[in-house]
Amino acid sequence: MCIKTRNIISSSVSSSPFKQALYIHPLIYALLSPSYPFLLPSWKPKTSKTFAEKLMSINWLGLALHCGSFVLLNTVIAFASTGAGKEWNSAFTISIFIVWALVLAAYVCQQAFSVLTDKASRIFPVELCKSRTMILLYIGTSALTCAHFVTLYYFPLYFQLARGDTAIRSAVRMLPVICSNILSGAIAGAVLPQFKRYAVLYLISGSLILIGTSLMFTVNINTISSKVYGYGFVIGLGTGFTFQTSYSVATKAPPNLKPRTIPFIYVAQIGIISLSLLPWLDVCSRTLGTNMCAMWPSHTI
Repeated sequence: MCIKTRNIISSSVSSSPFKQALYIHPLIYALLSPSYPFLLPSWKPKTSKTFAEKLMSINWLGLALHCGSFVLLNTVIAFASTGAGKEWNSAFTISIFIVWALVLAAYVCQQAFSVLTDKASRIFPVELCKSRTMILLYIGTSALTCAHFVTLYYFPLYFQLARGDTAIRSAVRMLPVICSNILSGAIAGAVLPQFKRYAVLYLISGSLILIGTSLMFTVNINTISSKVYGYGFVIGLGTGFTFQTSYSVATKAPPNLKPRTIPFIYVAQIGIISLSLLPWLDVCSRTLGTNMCAMWPSHTI
């Protein structure tokens, strides 16, 4: 709900999609939170342990390294991509990349060899990396999430830059993408339990995403809006077919691995969002800056 509606609801208070994402999430969470105690089922694992014992069993070192690796990578990409005065070959960027590599290596070793923790308490479910199906689900989920969010975030920016649309008008233009995504997701949810052939859904999804993104690559300032709508519709249709399918497939794992499958797919789906958006922001800002410098060579941008 937050992802689908934030651009439309909050566009009246901010013209930046990134500020919209920041403002609207807490608001919707606050509105929905009173219903959580009544709608969410109660689940109390490890009932034999006290609250203090549960806190002690958390892999705090792995948690710190996990967060540190993601934060450092996003920081260096954000600084270098958003024109914040840090070039890719600057000392700051290179040093942060080195620190990130060291933290990532420490995280991988800590998880692989269960340093200061046990296998059951590891943050990342390393044991699932031995499963061909889980690895393919991870890759497929990351790829379609990248296609979905790059389209979702930069679709309105195209109309603001190329058509001079306001924030709310450009957000409304996303409806073909959003509606097709919801439609195909509902179809996949109804079809998968009946036919139980999830590979077919991934084949259809990948084909539609490939077609839609290839067509979107042909878009320029003179492309008529109906074509852009159609290309976005195809992309949304493709991402919707398998956006949540990986969770349904992953939960069919053996009972001892089932609780670990959800965070495994969650990392693939949520962790890739910023990593997919920031490089595109770099491409967009640098291309825009180059073109503007060519138009006004006497100005410094």
